[in-house]
This record gives sequence, structure tokens and C-alpha cells, in this order.
Amino acid sequence: MPWYYAEGTTQNGPVTDEIFADLVRTGQVRADTLVWQEGMANWQPYSAIAPSAGAASPTAPPLVAPLPGVAAAGPGEVVCHECGKVVSKENAIQYGTVSVCANCKPLFVQKLREGAGVTEALYVRYGGFWIRFLAKLIDSVILNVVGFIIGMVLALPSLPSLSGGSANFQLQAGLQALSLLVGFVIDAAYKTFFIGKFAATPGKMACGLRVIVSDGSNVSYMRALGRALAEYVSAIFCAIGYIIAAFDSQKRTLHDHMCDTRVVRK
Repeated sequence: MPWYYAEGTTQNGPVTDEIFADLVRTGQVRADTLVWQEGMANWQPYSAIAPSAGAASPTAPPLVAPLPGVAAAGPGEVVCHECGKVVSKENAIQYGTVSVCANCKPLFVQKLREGAGVTEALYVRYGGFWIRFLAKLIDSVILNVVGFIIGMVLALPSLPSLSGGSANFQLQAGLQALSLLVGFVIDAAYKTFFIGKFAATPGKMACGLRVIVSDGSNVSYMRALGRALAEYVSAIFCAIGYIIAAFDSQKRTLHDHMCDTRVVRK
């Protein structure tokens, strides 16, 4: 059942009973935090209603006043849950109803991982279809340039044979097969290394995107390899596996579904 709670002058919610309980356990909702749910005449400190916490409503009344001593965020600003500083939204990351500045993000994520009962996946800003398309385009250009250079190096020893009066069909077929194999290996290695090491390929880095697992953790090298291979499945049937990201609530492609990954904005 939904709850509403205050952070400074910001009204947050609705959140479910389970998430609200996790917020209490992790210290997001404190004894002096103003909270509200159906049946309450007005906002009250959590300590005043903790024993009877349990009802709800889809709509909360206007927040009367901020908590004393808490910084108030202006337009386009948020208050960091960890350090209490007011930062711009561009320099903060949103986890559900919680705002965390970039400096405090590692500590906050670690707290969530260690918090008993925290079962909800972290809410993040998912990378949309077109920004992912641009990232893919950048990666494709990089891979094509690298593949062309390597292909030319592999073809150099065979140039005298191919320049004769009659083309050596078997040699040409062998070189083509080798070129495809090398391209496949380079593509898989490229995605596996960069996503496993940096959580993003150069194209995604340029577009401010990163790849994570559904629970918010980083992608391992093995999962990154599996995702690189699964991406070929997305491309098989007219790239439908990519196109579904435009209609998915979490902007997942087919290979994201297969590997339980998400592409999010930094």
C-alpha cells in the first residue's frame, strides 16, 4: 500500500509498504521524517505513527513544511540522501525516490546491497532507443575501421596470387571466411572487454550510457561475453531484437532480456 514521505521541501511517493520498510531500515525514513497515508489528517513525523503504519492512498495532500535544519532544493536541484548537499539534477543519480550525488553513489549502492530485505531493483534512467542507436553506430564505425585494417594485413601475403591472370577462387573463399571469423572474434572481444571492464563500449561512453545487471550491479566478463553473443540473435530477423527496445518499458533489447541486463544513463 503506498506511502508518501518528505525530503526537505520535496514530496516523495507513492511507495509500497515493502519499499517504505526498506527506506526505514536503510535510514532514508527517520524518526523525524514527515510521512503521510490515507486516514491521516496531515503530515506527521514517522515516530508518531510508526506503531500504526499500514494504510494508504493514491494521492497525498500538499506538504505543509520542510523538516527543520534540512537544506531546501530549488528548481532543477535535489538534496543528496547521503551527504545532504544540494546539487543539480544533472549531477545526481535517481534511485527510486532517492537522489544521490555522484560522489556518494558508491557508498549508497553498497548500503542497498547490504540492506536486508531490499528486493526492489534500483530505479534508473534507461537509455532510449535512439541514443542506443547512436552508440551502436559509433561502435560500428570503430569496429569497421579496425576490421578493415586487420583484413588488409591478412590479405597482403596473398595479393601476388590474386593479381594473376586467373583468380584463385579457393584462396579468395578462404580469405573471406577468415575475414568473417576474425570480424566475429574482434566484435565479441571488443564488447566483452569494454563492458566487463568499464560497463560500456566506447560508443556507449560517448553517449553517456552504461550496461548493468537488473539489480544494479556491474556486468561480469562472462555475462558480457554472453551478451555479445546474444546480440547476434537480436540482429538475425531484420534487427527486430533491437527494435523492441523502443516499446519496452525498460528499453530492453532481446539480448538484454536474455542476459538480464539494462542500458542506463550515467
